[in-house]
Amino acid sequence: MLAVDTILVARDASPASRRALRTGLLLAAQMEATLCVLHVFDNRKSVHPTQGLDAVRRELVEAGLTSDRKLKSLSIRATEREGANPTATILRYAAEIGADLIVLGTHGRSGMKRVFTGSVAETVIRRASRAVLTVRDRSEDLVAFGSIDRILVPIDFSEFALESTRVAMEWGELYGAHADLLHVDDGNRRQSTTEAPSGETDVQDHDAASSGSSPVAEGRARLVALAKAGRRL
Repeated sequence: MLAVDTILVARDASPASRRALRTGLLLAAQMEATLCVLHVFDNRKSVHPTQGLDAVRRELVEAGLTSDRKLKSLSIRATEREGANPTATILRYAAEIGADLIVLGTHGRSGMKRVFTGSVAETVIRRASRAVLTVRDRSEDLVAFGSIDRILVPIDFSEFALESTRVAMEWGELYGAHADLLHVDDGNRRQSTTEAPSGETDVQDHDAASSGSSPVAEGRARLVALAKAGRRL
């Protein structure tokens, strides 16, 4: 079953970081996990890891997303680390505390700006040996931070596909959400989708277009088998 005991939120002074902190708090409350908040600074922009934490707590409680009792019962650790390479510092600290999940805000940079500034979140995703959740939603609607209704799982049938399916289904059970498995066949320009509703034992196929093509039908069958295997883990 899903076991997340320690959640790491890496933050700075940006709005994206504030959204990551909200998400980390909600997840920690839902999973009864320890929340570790890390700020990496390089002597130019410094903000204490818990800056604004009380305000975020109040927002979540007032929005009805969690209870004050749950938030007050959380174990929260705050750490500051100096380093010119935020990615390396985040990954090193995650290993130190044995984080099960890293939560990061992403600024959504694109084009030349992204080329010159890089993306800490993207690099953490590529290099991390543990699960990483990025928060990009620019909406200030707090309800969006407290509910997960559908989870999309792109599947390439690699060795990692079963693990991603298992995790998606466990998150689906935690939030009462549906997990949609998607495989895109580049050769035939067709796609197969299988919806795996949480709380149901049967995996259903909702891709009516797949019935008339054997390559797509084969992909559909593999998706259904993968979904069933993911449930058993």
